[in-house]
Amino acid sequence: MLLWKRLARSMVSRIIEWSPRARNEFDKIVAYLINKWGKSSAIKFINRVEEVLAHISKSPNIYPQSGQRKHVRRCVVAKQVSLYFKVDELKIELVTFFDTRLNPSKKKL
Repeated sequence: MLLWKRLARSMVSRIIEWSPRARNEFDKIVAYLINKWGKSSAIKFINRVEEVLAHISKSPNIYPQSGQRKHVRRCVVAKQVSLYFKVDELKIELVTFFDTRLNPSKKKL
């Protein structure tokens, strides 16, 4: 493939699709933050996720592959939360959000 085509592809933002599991885990985290720390903490988290997703859509391959599966990448959203996602030519699929304080054996990708 010509270098300029590869560069052009890497500069184009990809569509982000949320899996049902990612939506569910995101909702659980937001509900927890509201109940434990208040709406302002939840809003900060939501804003942080929006920033991360904008960055992932432009440069998904800068994030490391997860240790469990090579085709899944990991992004640290916050100290306690990582986002796992898959990348293909046209889209990015959000697989799940994972609370890093939990036992890693509960993480299923």
